[in-house]
Amino acid sequence: MAVLWYDELHDKYGKNYSTLCTLRGILRPAFAMAKKNGYVRQNPFSFEMLKKRYGGTKSREAITKEEMKRFLDFVRYDKHFKMYFDGMYILFNTGLRISEFCGLTVSDIDFKNHTIQVNKQLVRNMIDGKSTIYIEDTTKTEAGIRYVPMSDDVEVCFKRAISRIPAREKVKPTVITSLDRKMIVQGFIWFDKNQNVEVALHWENHFRWAIAKHDRIYSESLQFGKGTITPHGRVIIRTS
Repeated sequence: MAVLWYDELHDKYGKNYSTLCTLRGILRPAFAMAKKNGYVRQNPFSFEMLKKRYGGTKSREAITKEEMKRFLDFVRYDKHFKMYFDGMYILFNTGLRISEFCGLTVSDIDFKNHTIQVNKQLVRNMIDGKSTIYIEDTTKTEAGIRYVPMSDDVEVCFKRAISRIPAREKVKPTVITSLDRKMIVQGFIWFDKNQNVEVALHWENHFRWAIAKHDRIYSESLQFGKGTITPHGRVIIRTS
């Protein structure tokens, strides 16, 4: 039944592969717990997600440099969205995954060598029925540790962002661990208005709402559209 429902979500309502994966990531552990406790006999969401079936093999539409500049100029001078300019500029100009970007700490930013160390992701998922924020150690994957070069503009954005870290973080920093508690991290850069560490969903929404307002003001809509930026995706710029 779950597979049929997924088919309907994809075929009738146009939900893409990324959205369906996110949905399964929430429902599968919930039903796994229900099965463990004897409430259901089988987990209906244990099926394999087929990229070909749900459009996961399709490439994401890129935006042009002109579209990127227009959008960032809009964000920079908008009364509300200007607070997100630095983060959006960094995402456009580094190719970081949003969950990697959220997992960055001050010590990852090397202004002397002009590089960003990427060795982890900040993830929020349902764990044992609870919404849990944790660190995912990417050094254990094929990605390993990598160093992303920073342009002068990106460095300026990071310096501004670091200067806005809540003062309480210097006294009592937010500490987040990996699920096995072997990785303990503090010194995060991105916080919401309530001074909580931001995760990918925050930035998805920042982009979504900024794009929506941009498109209401300008007659020419952005090609990358609403809802195409995901925690596991990158902002792609078309160069030709």
